[in-house]
Amino acid sequence: MNFNTKSIATTAAVLTASIFATGQLSAADHGHSDFLLGQQNGQFVVLQEHAGEIEIAHTMGAEMPDTYFTNAPGFNTEPDEYPVSITAPIASTDVVFDFVAVDIAGATANLFYWDGSGEASFTPVLDGTTFYATKQINPFESLTAIADGSANNVDGFAIGASDAQGGFHHHINFGMLDSNSSTANIADGIYAVALSLTQDSLIASEPVVIAFATEGIGEVAHEAAVEYLNTSLVPEPASMFLLGISGIALIGRRRK
Repeated sequence: MNFNTKSIATTAAVLTASIFATGQLSAADHGHSDFLLGQQNGQFVVLQEHAGEIEIAHTMGAEMPDTYFTNAPGFNTEPDEYPVSITAPIASTDVVFDFVAVDIAGATANLFYWDGSGEASFTPVLDGTTFYATKQINPFESLTAIADGSANNVDGFAIGASDAQGGFHHHINFGMLDSNSSTANIADGIYAVALSLTQDSLIASEPVVIAFATEGIGEVAHEAAVEYLNTSLVPEPASMFLLGISGIALIGRRRK
């Protein structure tokens, strides 16, 4: 499949400029939760705050606006609030992500879809729709990683570097394109993509799935999708032992 990376770069540049000019997609304005990053026993871990507690993130909901471009969720740290034995990321070191292919109901893919009707049931995206992450380096250059529904892992890029104390707060951009490199024919529904994050010298994190709901998908369907993904993508027992804490389904919607 051929991907129009020039189209992605152009779209990203225009919409990123809009974000900074208006703040319309900022996590703060829209109440999205950021992932929280740390390390435990030599492995990178991804967490999120839920009901006042910080716990390992397994599946998280997020909204995809009608521009099909967003900078949420972001990536943050709150090490003083972490459970015992989880600490801040390694100081002054890049945090890198990859898209990873995961198994859902016997199918392996790096991008899944459910239309939001009936019982939750995700299948690999096969209609040419792609999901991408991009980071603008300068006005003329960007980094891009694309998930296409195949069974392949996809190399990502450095989200950013931690500070001298291991602190981290960065956003990259997420977007979608249809098979014609536009957004006109993207089907409404919920799109699930899995990321794994790491730093040099650490074991990569367990995959964390983001379930992006397009506009028009209700809260009930979105919650059902997150719950379905949470129960369908249980980490291996060895990983649960390493973390010492159970995963949880988390919705990153506006607080009401």
